[in-house]
Amino acid sequence: MNELEFLELLKKSDLGDSAAYELLLKEIQHHSLKVVRLQLRFYKNFPVEMIHDIVQDILVTFHETHQSFDRSRPITPWINTVIKHKTIDFLRKKDFRVQMSAAEWSQLLLESSNSSDDSISLKELLDQIGKLSPEYQKIIELAKIEGLSMLELSKRLTLSESNAKVTLHRALKTLDSLLNKIYSR
Repeated sequence: MNELEFLELLKKSDLGDSAAYELLLKEIQHHSLKVVRLQLRFYKNFPVEMIHDIVQDILVTFHETHQSFDRSRPITPWINTVIKHKTIDFLRKKDFRVQMSAAEWSQLLLESSNSSDDSISLKELLDQIGKLSPEYQKIIELAKIEGLSMLELSKRLTLSESNAKVTLHRALKTLDSLLNKIYSR
């Protein structure tokens, strides 16, 4: 379903058309299933039957918050943000970790470098991470790629938990600054 069709269904449901709202929820469910499966492809230990739990959370969130959505803006990015946050919340709550082989990383890099959208590619992101100090590279790798908790991170780097948080924050802020330089040109 394209952007205009999503918005048309939302407008009809705002006017009380229950059939349009039901169809909208079915389309969001279908879209969410595709996106969540894509997001979870590197979580080898993730039980597939739990995908529907995440999608249900997404649908409940949409139902509870769709009235606050600004109708003058595109809806698909908003839905994708809900999907992303609900998936992350679920993974954190259940303590799942990404497990990716070198071949899978290579495939992900290849896919992202062939992407035609305006978002940053994984290759560009990794290039910018490579410009950081070795300390910042390591902490980002452990926290964001391996998915270590702050406690695990602090033990691995022999830092206090608060120092690990500060270092990670500084590393991400530096990375954000590098990325902003690229995209503000």
